[in-house]
Amino acid sequence: NNQFALAYNTSVAGSSVINMIEQTAKEMIDQITGSAKGISFSSWVQLLSDGDSNGTERIIYSVGAVECEGVITPLLEIGYKKNTPLCELFINLATTDAGGDRISRFTASISPSTLYSAGPNHLVAMFKGVSGSLNTDSAADFYFNGTKLNTGRGIEPKEDFEISFTSNYTFRGTSITRDSKEVFAIGGRSSRSTNSSVKEFSGSIDQLTIWNDSLSQT
Repeated sequence: NNQFALAYNTSVAGSSVINMIEQTAKEMIDQITGSAKGISFSSWVQLLSDGDSNGTERIIYSVGAVECEGVITPLLEIGYKKNTPLCELFINLATTDAGGDRISRFTASISPSTLYSAGPNHLVAMFKGVSGSLNTDSAADFYFNGTKLNTGRGIEPKEDFEISFTSNYTFRGTSITRDSKEVFAIGGRSSRSTNSSVKEFSGSIDQLTIWNDSLSQT
């Protein structure tokens, strides 16, 4: 049940939380960038629209902070976008090659009535990719209450992961200063250095499990 779920209120700036143990995020990033097996996030969620207008994006999970396309962004972030007639679940990934940087995007369409149903709903997001050939060898999948959604590439990745992590990154202007490879955020962007609400999650998250593998229906 949702008795002990993390609940988020987007009217409160800086409501996302991060990992206490730095090694947690490092291991996740090593799994994302150094293993062809990939990574999967499984949790029970209740997503709230909170009067969002079409085009509003909110982030559920994100990890790392790198410079890509001239901005500081998570290495990988998982979120959702309100729209009509269909909303989106998405994974954004910072990528690069000799020609420059690109924030790639994998998306799955889902109806608003399903995405924002009372729930809680079981959400699984999976990503896997091979460094050096992300443009041809990478994939993402979403499962919502056990149903596999049709997921495709909205923005093609470049060949490599962008791994320009910084050594002195301060999360949300707090006293927490870390290597930006050590930040995993739940309910917001791991790349936020100021205490302001940008794409923050609204709703609740429960029973988060992170798998060092690309889960499938089998």
